[in-house]
Amino acid sequence: MWEENPMLTPRKLHMKAVDVEAGLYRVSFADIKPAKDFDEFEFAFFNPRILDNSKKEMYGFSKEEIDSLKESIRSKGLMENLNINANNGECGLLDGHRRHEAISQLIKENAPCFDNHTNQWVPAKDLYNEIIVKVFNNLSPADCFSRAFDSDSNKVSFGENASIRFVDYCINFRMTEKKIVEMCGKTISWLRYISKLLSKVNKDSVIKDALLNGSINATAADSLMDIEEEQERHNVYKAALEKAEKDFEEKVKRLIFLSKILAERLK
Repeated sequence: MWEENPMLTPRKLHMKAVDVEAGLYRVSFADIKPAKDFDEFEFAFFNPRILDNSKKEMYGFSKEEIDSLKESIRSKGLMENLNINANNGECGLLDGHRRHEAISQLIKENAPCFDNHTNQWVPAKDLYNEIIVKVFNNLSPADCFSRAFDSDSNKVSFGENASIRFVDYCINFRMTEKKIVEMCGKTISWLRYISKLLSKVNKDSVIKDALLNGSINATAADSLMDIEEEQERHNVYKAALEKAEKDFEEKVKRLIFLSKILAERLK
């Protein structure tokens, strides 16, 4: 028999209490909505990993990451609970987007999965029809984003460009400085510097794209925008990229050379 969480908002969600003190409830997996099911500006359900431009092919995750996690969950079971925000009748996923995506794919394939509670192999559709989650109630959008950002920051390195992209998102969404600082945990001076930089690079889509995708850092973008003539600016940027690529190739060659020497010495 279902027990309802008394803290839930008007459109009640069916939740079965597992450990009320710890905030653990069993819910239907189908009721859990990941960030990709919401508009990207719905920060209450925002997945910060999409800010990592290198992993856009699967809404912030690489195929290799998901495949590896799928196999781990399939063969060993789910080791860590998902975190959700129960708000206005929605189960918004706060933390566990990779696990949610992996389980979703396992359910779609109905793959045989190991149940670490019974030590039995069970079809994914049966095993993950319901799932135990940690529930937070009626968190504000800022609280949701901050919690998700802090959680993911401990697991992945977003890099400077991801934080700048987030600020760009917020500015386009007409969010206040106070709200942006509250959500991303940066200082007001950093935010104002980045806001000023974004207003500069908005005049040059090539440099702005390079900044947001991580090809150049904020300092480089700022220096490039000091070059008044656009074509000259692009020529300098292109030359810098070519030099960086050449330097990287030389570094790789050097590492290969040193590894061969080490291998010979170990024989």
